[in-house]
Amino acid sequence: MGYRIDSLNLFQYESQENFYPALHQPHSFYVVEQKKEGKYNQFSFKTYFPIDESEKNKYSELEQFIMDEFQWEFKMK
Repeated sequence: MGYRIDSLNLFQYESQENFYPALHQPHSFYVVEQKKEGKYNQFSFKTYFPIDESEKNKYSELEQFIMDEFQWEFKMK
């Protein structure tokens, strides 16, 4: 993907609504906070990670950026 953090326009994001995974289904919850030059934004979102989603949205792209940026690899045991 190759996103840079500034190109994601995180001040434009709002908390995700209408995400209701089944209780037996794994999912991930993220909270993002950004403060820059006196501006502040906080939002949260959920994804179906570790399950590979077929539907991509702005939150799944942000999740991929987080994984790439922090070089986090998921390993199922």
